[in-house]
Amino acid sequence: MYNLLTKVKYNQWAICLAFAGKEIKMGLFTPNYNKPGPGIDKNAPEKRRIWQFFEIFWGQLSKLSLLNIMYLIASLPLILGLWLCFTIDFTTASIITLRIPNQIDLIGLILLVISLFVTFPATLGFTYVLRNIQRREHAWLWHDFMKHTRLNYWKGVVNGLVTLVIYFLLINAFGMYRNGVFNLGVVGAYLSVMMVVAILIFTWMQFYVNTMIVTFDLKLGAIYKNAFIFAMGKLPLNLFITIVSIALAIGIMLIPIPFITIVLVFTVLFSLFGYITVFSVYPTIDKYMISKSESASEENDESIDVIEE
Repeated sequence: MYNLLTKVKYNQWAICLAFAGKEIKMGLFTPNYNKPGPGIDKNAPEKRRIWQFFEIFWGQLSKLSLLNIMYLIASLPLILGLWLCFTIDFTTASIITLRIPNQIDLIGLILLVISLFVTFPATLGFTYVLRNIQRREHAWLWHDFMKHTRLNYWKGVVNGLVTLVIYFLLINAFGMYRNGVFNLGVVGAYLSVMMVVAILIFTWMQFYVNTMIVTFDLKLGAIYKNAFIFAMGKLPLNLFITIVSIALAIGIMLIPIPFITIVLVFTVLFSLFGYITVFSVYPTIDKYMISKSESASEENDESIDVIEE
């Protein structure tokens, strides 16, 4: 019995020494955990941005769908408020008119006020998650959405108020100049074109504003200044985003089966448009602001202001 135990113990030590002295060879059905995997070749060429876009989108589709539902719920006060208060009629001078003539809907007005404190701050949480997704960084959907909505809350409120007021003024000014309310003739026609250009520029600024708010600790004035520079300096990119977004919106609305349209609106519409925008504008922000701030190693407004040296 003693000899048997001694033999077993000796064999165990022999096996341990064999394992330590040389690489373990595994059989066909036994995985070799010591063998390194293929990994990612650091010299492998980076995929084109267009392929990265689809790769990330399909890989994160379930998360984007949940994010879409969350943001849709947060956007309901704005959507319902605008629908109850206003209607668009291109035959009128102002284009945007009250749905009830000479009277604003009280419930709709309340919802618009609520949207300033819900929808626009939530847009920043929405943008933060999209930014991390396109950077291939992890994002806790609910936690990060709520955290960055809260952290940037008042910037979201102020930006929402500015956005609603400017769009309302520009669209109505366009309608008045176009329909000759001021009897300016040819000058009125030129001014109406200028209002369209102003609407486009302000829209292009919004492409960058939200991403900059969730990325930098900047004053809103500095963010608007940088956004204006990007809106003017990246004209081809901004036109591309606009055309693609309009084409997708029209395509979805023209789907002959209303049920499919409703499903797309609830599951992907907002996230898709947001993802297209953030994915497209982020390389510009990274190149002209993030890289600059890292090289300067300073954390103040001037260090990441694109027009400061």
